[in-house]
Amino acid sequence: MPTILKHLLLIFLVTFMVTGCTKKPPQSDPVQPTPVQPVLEAPSPPKSEDKSEPQTSVEKAIEEAKRELPIGVLEPFINRVQGNYDQMEDLEVTVTQTVKKLLKPKPSISKGLIKVIKPNKIFWLTTSPEILKTVADGTTIWIYDPANKQLFVQPQAESNNQTKIAMLFLSGKGKITDQFIVGSKRGNLYEWKLIPKDPISQVRSIEASVNRNTNWFDSLTIEYTYDEKVALRFSDYKINQGLAARHQITPLDPNITPDFRLHVPPDTKIVESPR
Repeated sequence: MPTILKHLLLIFLVTFMVTGCTKKPPQSDPVQPTPVQPVLEAPSPPKSEDKSEPQTSVEKAIEEAKRELPIGVLEPFINRVQGNYDQMEDLEVTVTQTVKKLLKPKPSISKGLIKVIKPNKIFWLTTSPEILKTVADGTTIWIYDPANKQLFVQPQAESNNQTKIAMLFLSGKGKITDQFIVGSKRGNLYEWKLIPKDPISQVRSIEASVNRNTNWFDSLTIEYTYDEKVALRFSDYKINQGLAARHQITPLDPNITPDFRLHVPPDTKIVESPR
């Protein structure tokens, strides 16, 4: 995993210099020099903490978002999107993923299909350029690479990948405002900055675009601290198809068990995330 880039805080010190002069007395009338009395400087009052300055990364992000548009202005637009998720029991959506890396000028693009069963099950099938199967059951994330016969396993709580973050938006579990402070991007009512209330490891920023006609998410962009940006574009939303019942009769995928775990061939190499 790339090293996390540390932000440096620059502290500027300003020094003020005060100078003065004394007038030379007339030479014809000499006077005895008056002893110079030492000037005692009054002690500086203790510096009080500036309460107006944000103290945490979340507070700083909120202040930046407020400069674009007052947070409360977005509330009716957030409620429209939330209304879609409140009414859904399952969801199917086509996804295009674009990954850009700082040292790799050409982005990598993949396409696939995401299926979500409320409240916490997700199946992400990448169909091109190669098959990749990702399953999450609310506790664990499995990523299966059939071509290389590898299975990656990671506790969902410890993950910072796009599967977990997409799950926060697409699962309909809870409310958007439970997880995020929602601010505007460039004052646009349909372009959002999303500030996690609980910071997500190695995630620098999250942005979302909302379709003004359907009130579903058009895109989600995640920028990581290790100079990688992942953009997810969503299209062809289908909701409430009875996926949970259908899965019990015919699995959404041959590798998914009825209790929504990933089952792989015995010759598969299993790579578990260190705990």
